[in-house]
Amino acid sequence: MSDDYVRQRLSQAMDGLAVSKQNLQCRLAAAGRALLVLRDDDFTDDDDRASFRQIIDVLTRYGAGGEIGNVETSAIELDDEAALKVAQQIHDLHARYFPLYVEPATRTPRQLEEDDARTIFEVMMEFARLMGFDPAASEVRAAGRAALKSAGGDDDGRPEPGEHH
Repeated sequence: MSDDYVRQRLSQAMDGLAVSKQNLQCRLAAAGRALLVLRDDDFTDDDDRASFRQIIDVLTRYGAGGEIGNVETSAIELDDEAALKVAQQIHDLHARYFPLYVEPATRTPRQLEEDDARTIFEVMMEFARLMGFDPAASEVRAAGRAALKSAGGDDDGRPEPGEHH
């Protein structure tokens, strides 16, 4: 089967674990039912295949191998610690198929500080507007610019009313 199908089933397993008021063992059974349709050879990576096999072995320990009914029996027999370990294994396997995207560090620390300072400035201007002050008034803008500069940023480059650059 395709990686897309494996991802779909892993997502369903995570939904079974995460979206329920039931105890961990019942949620684990739901996750196991989502995974039972997969086979070892659906996983191209040896480590992923081994992780999958460990999960399925624990979740099909009781009853005839591979039958859906034995997932509930096997999951219910797990104590909380063992159930949590299997849930973590499912989570880890899911994470390998859905790695978090981390944006490369293309902005310098100085640019990040300026962005933060600019956000503070924009929030201050919005607050001033909500409090009934005119954000374009020179004293409000001057206070905002002073805060922006003290936070490491530069002003927004727009002239004060009546100023010309």
